[in-house]
Amino acid sequence: MGFYDTMEPYAQQANTETGIPVSVILAQWGLETGKGTHLAGKNNYAGITKGGVSAGFVDYGSISDFVAGWIKTINNGYYRGVLNTAQVGTPEQTAQALGDSPWDAGHYYINYPGEKLINLINTDNLKQYDTGGGGVPFGPPGPPANTKGDNKSLLDRAKAAVTESLPDTSQIILLVVLGLTAATLIALGALNLVKD
Repeated sequence: MGFYDTMEPYAQQANTETGIPVSVILAQWGLETGKGTHLAGKNNYAGITKGGVSAGFVDYGSISDFVAGWIKTINNGYYRGVLNTAQVGTPEQTAQALGDSPWDAGHYYINYPGEKLINLINTDNLKQYDTGGGGVPFGPPGPPANTKGDNKSLLDRAKAAVTESLPDTSQIILLVVLGLTAATLIALGALNLVKD
């Protein structure tokens, strides 16, 4: 049994608790450990530290203990953008958000945040482990499902998910950042079309 097959049930549990796609979780754990060949601490598949790298890495008694620690870490507030993106975005967008988070420390980055994670998702076919509600595989990126009878765009849904608990000034700053991010993604998509 390979690394991903061994870790998939644990990633499914983490997905259930956080909403982060299993493909992103497996990519992170695979990248952080060289697919299980080198762990930063005992049963530590994500390089979780005791409070910074200089403080050392956490040792876990079991993989289940690690998953509980990973869930606690991803929910500690620093990764709110990752969790919010996972609720409204694709696995690639979630991987990019993780690459843009403090967890990255620069090692998920090639040309843009999260690119190494996205490459691993694609080259190792990790989307096969992703399921939407009721075990339905995620489809290609597209407009969000219209579950409430509205036609909100992905950007509108992301704004709503992220801004609902922020003060007014923070909301304005975030909306500017989201607008610039959307413009950048559109420009990158146009460049890829030109290359093809």
